[in-house]
Order: sequence, then structure tokens, then C-alpha cells
Amino acid sequence: MSTASDVLAAESLLFAVLGVVFSVWYQEIASAIAVKVEAHKPDRAPAITLVNGVLITKALPLAFASLLVFLTFLPDAIDVVSRGISHLQASGLARISHYDSVSVALVVVSFLAALLACYTGILLLTLWSVRRRLRA
Repeated sequence: MSTASDVLAAESLLFAVLGVVFSVWYQEIASAIAVKVEAHKPDRAPAITLVNGVLITKALPLAFASLLVFLTFLPDAIDVVSRGISHLQASGLARISHYDSVSVALVVVSFLAALLACYTGILLLTLWSVRRRLRA
């Protein structure tokens, strides 16, 4: 069984890697979302190529990786929260002397990973919507 600090270190490392990838790819994803849909279908070919490329090579892998990191560490975060609630119910605020900042940090990083997974999912769906409008 891993300690909370080991889990936090692993999650933080993966979250940092996702953050770097997100910051490098975000501008391309945002540009593809902002593509203008031309009135004539033949004029849409370059935009379709751009959107398909960004969708497949950036938005989809980023959303999948974000979701995977979140789901990988979700059970640990749930365990920390449930143990904290149990201790509070059993001991009340007397348990505050056993405060574990590493466990709290694990929950915070898991929450941030959830936010990143949601946001990258929204970007993916938005880009998918642009793709549909271009192909209509």
C-alpha cells in the first residue's frame, strides 16, 4: 500500500505533465474552435483539415489523459475524505491535532485534476461541435 505522500507525488507529477501539455496545446485548440465556417462547402476544406487534425492529435488525447489521471487517483481522494469524515464524526474537533496536510493536498490536487478533466472535455466537445458545423 502506498503512503499518501507517495500517491501525492505521483499525482502531482502527472498533473504537472498534463499542465505543460495543456499550456503548449491550448492555443492550437482555441484557434481551431474559433475557425470561421465559410458559407460555401468547398471553401471549408482547409478549416476541416485543421479542426480534424487538432481534434485527433491534441484535444482527444489531452481530454483522455486528463480523465485518466483524475480517475486513477479518485479512489485515494475518496478514501482520504471518507476517513476524515469518520474521524470528525467519532472525535469531533479533538481530531484536529492529527491534521495531515499531505492528505489534504492529495484531495486538492485530485479536485484540480477533476477541473482539468472537465475543462478539456468541454474543449473536446466544443471542437467536435465546430467539426459538425463545418461538415454540415
